[in-house]
Amino acid sequence: MKKAFIVLICGVLFLGCAHKMIYVITDPVGARIDVNNVYQGEAPLKLKFTSHGLFGGFYGYCNITATPTEPEQFLQNKLVLLDGVPEGSKILFNMYLKSNK
Repeated sequence: MKKAFIVLICGVLFLGCAHKMIYVITDPVGARIDVNNVYQGEAPLKLKFTSHGLFGGFYGYCNITATPTEPEQFLQNKLVLLDGVPEGSKILFNMYLKSNK
């Protein structure tokens, strides 16, 4: 009985599940949004991240790319630390900003 209780507690602590919503906005609206090179939709949109990690925490980075829809716009890219972004955060891409690279 004691062993089963310990296994249950460890399962709850180490296999926690959590969700986080992040909103992606572009100026102007309509840019194609990819997360880690996977198409998610056109901005504005909300992204739902699910964690199955230790204590339900968010670990690692995700790469969010906004692809322009007009010739005078520029490709935008942001590397986001998932643990450092609060629930409900808004990430803005100004499609008219030119990269310094």
